[in-house]
Amino acid sequence: MAQPGYLNDSSSTDPDEDWEQDAQIFAHLVQQANASSSIRRSKAPNIDRGRVEANARLMADYFDDNPTYPEKTFKRRFRMSRNLFTRIVYDLYTRYPYFQQQYDATGLPGLSTHQKCTAAIQQLAYGITGDAWDDYVRMGESTARKCLNHFVEGIIQMYGKVYLRKPTYEDIQQLYAAHDDRHGFPGMLGSLDCMHWEWAMCPVAWQGQYHRGDKPHPSIILEAAASQDTWIWHAFFGCPGAMNDLNVLNHSPIFEDVYNGIAPDRTFQVNGATYKHGYYLGDGIYHEWATFVKAFSYPEDDKRIKFKGAQEAARKDIERAFGILRKRWNIIKQPSRFMEIPTMRKVMYACIILHNMILENKNKAICVVPNDIPDPPNPQLTEEQRAQSSNGSGKGRGQQGTVKYGFTLVKGKANHPMEDYHVAKFIPYQGRELGLFAIYDGHLGDSVPAYLQRHLFSNILKEEEFWTDPNRSISKAYERTDQAILSHNPDLGRGGSTAVTAILINGRKLWVANVGDSRAVLSRRGQAIQMSVDHEPNTERGSIENRGGFVSNMPGDVARVNGQLAVSRAFGDKNLKNHLRSDPDIKHRDIDADTEILILASDGLWKVMTNQEAVDLAIKIRDPEKAAKQLAVEALNRESKDDISCIVVRFK
Repeated sequence: MAQPGYLNDSSSTDPDEDWEQDAQIFAHLVQQANASSSIRRSKAPNIDRGRVEANARLMADYFDDNPTYPEKTFKRRFRMSRNLFTRIVYDLYTRYPYFQQQYDATGLPGLSTHQKCTAAIQQLAYGITGDAWDDYVRMGESTARKCLNHFVEGIIQMYGKVYLRKPTYEDIQQLYAAHDDRHGFPGMLGSLDCMHWEWAMCPVAWQGQYHRGDKPHPSIILEAAASQDTWIWHAFFGCPGAMNDLNVLNHSPIFEDVYNGIAPDRTFQVNGATYKHGYYLGDGIYHEWATFVKAFSYPEDDKRIKFKGAQEAARKDIERAFGILRKRWNIIKQPSRFMEIPTMRKVMYACIILHNMILENKNKAICVVPNDIPDPPNPQLTEEQRAQSSNGSGKGRGQQGTVKYGFTLVKGKANHPMEDYHVAKFIPYQGRELGLFAIYDGHLGDSVPAYLQRHLFSNILKEEEFWTDPNRSISKAYERTDQAILSHNPDLGRGGSTAVTAILINGRKLWVANVGDSRAVLSRRGQAIQMSVDHEPNTERGSIENRGGFVSNMPGDVARVNGQLAVSRAFGDKNLKNHLRSDPDIKHRDIDADTEILILASDGLWKVMTNQEAVDLAIKIRDPEKAAKQLAVEALNRESKDDISCIVVRFK
């Protein structure tokens, strides 16, 4: 008889035999369960996706000095020139930590900046997933989509204010002239029209808001205005329940400035009458407003027939812009697979901004991009964090891992905010890896060193001769940056700053430039080599006096220009500029196997420590961040009262 609770179909009548069989079956099941549990608990294998090799192939094919594919092929596949794409890569790398190459716990590098940007641009250009370019990017679909989201957000935040701006007074003047010359329409700002982007993933409950009778599928409408060069000046996307041009216009902000009386006044004349604001060409559906010039629906005479033909021909500017936009960015030509409207909006605006950037890069834009539009703040930092960005410490390394750096900044004992700023980072740039290091020691406020932190390296790399003549390019960029500071608002130019900058190319070639008394010192075989020149009033007395200034030497004080400034060269200092210089001293050196470290520091360190003392202390510490901190601690122990900023770069 079977035991209670067990089902026994055996023909055996021996209870002991039944129990033995049940025990064997139970033991077998337990063994299987343990084996399955063991498999689940085992560590997942670390799969090498070959990202390093893929990145090397990407760089060799498209971004090296002699890439496999020529510029023509690059433009076809990336939809833009190589130099424009490289500019975008550089800007994203410097502003967004997401686009900086990360390392895992074992020290293996992750996706490079070029791989992330390539994955994003391919999704925009071809409307395909990023992993379709797996030979180069080696990432999954979800990672590729994440790259795209960060990419379009970065494009909008970095360039939207410039490349999707409202027309300025100067822009309006140039648009008037171009449209009068090309179309014969004086006072014309552009053409206005709408296009649809099909929304394949529209939720069923929303389809009524995004559906219209002449479209078989839900779609979202874009209202845009373009000039004759197809530059898109206005874009309004994603308005629900507004599936025709008039409803969109009722929600659109295009005429808000005119309504509020803050639009730029730029008059023009037609047939002896003077008009204050320009107009857009539109089709017959739009309102009878002074801001629209429409064609006659049923022209009754030759004059009206001719006007209708001219208006319709000129109105093709916006149709050409839509056509180019869809052809260049296939993602907005195909039905959208995005679930959320905000994501679609970002993609659409990013495509428009890139479209305008390409026009400017080809020198086909009617209007020149203004230089006085301020750079957007770093979106990764709050205002409080930006205010504290000149303090603290940190470290990093190049992609090859052989060159490492560390930095520290310590506020001095003076009763004013920290005025030292720094730059310490590696960036990919035109197929090379650049190490950018700088110390900016400000005075009379921190506005000038903060400006240098944002703009000086960018201005250097913008010079066309940078690769062929770095010396000349660095000198020109220093001068151009100082002129920009002085021509800015008066508050910026009133203060000043020293600067010492170092550019390391592929870990092998070093260019150091400086203005003022911030110093760079190299160590080779343990011997200190000064790479900068201390610009002090006593050593450049002749230059100061030739410029109409004088050098004071008061007892117990250092020499000063006109009794005020303790350096003979500086950025800014508008009140003393006639007696100061801002041209840098520049030195170049190849980094060989005998070169150990580079130290950049403000005078808060060098006032109390010799070059050799600094080298002897730092060279013993393998961690460059700890070495920089130890130099600052030693300076404080020697009673340095000034702000102390220090960067240590270790080459091996």
